[in-house]
Amino acid sequence: MIFKKIFLIIYYIILKHLPSTSQPFGKTSNYLRVLICKFIFKKIHNTSIIKRGAYFGTGENIKIGKSSQIGENCRIPNNIVIGNYVMMGIECILFGVKHKISKNNIPFIHQGYDQVGPIIIGNNVWIGARVIILPGIKIGNNSIIAAGSVVTKNIKPNSLYAGVPAKKIKTI
Repeated sequence: MIFKKIFLIIYYIILKHLPSTSQPFGKTSNYLRVLICKFIFKKIHNTSIIKRGAYFGTGENIKIGKSSQIGENCRIPNNIVIGNYVMMGIECILFGVKHKISKNNIPFIHQGYDQVGPIIIGNNVWIGARVIILPGIKIGNNSIIAAGSVVTKNIKPNSLYAGVPAKKIKTI
């Protein structure tokens, strides 16, 4: 447990700020980020990519498949499963919790959080830049979410979704 905290500190103080893969020394930086995340995450494949500025809280329940990437400056929750061959654009925000809003006589800020299932992203998924995904969403295999979309409902496999809220545009 103490080692996990030490690796987390090393990631956030040093490795988070190293160059992304397309910049000089980027491949080495990614190698170091993935190496450290092997001690933080539940699972991460050697071929995964964690780009500069990625934030993942404590990372304790994160699983990332092979050749998948977390985009630059993305925020992902502790409870996420990312399949194989997932591309994530820059500055995506994936939420892992939602606020309780059940009592009118208590300020929302004091009501705490609802327990929500993990976000599950299937295989061969492309998530465009600045996409927002709400808690507990499941994204089917072979799907594309257009840049700037807000995902409020599950995404069907083999589909292109876009908009606010994201709606199915076509089958792919």
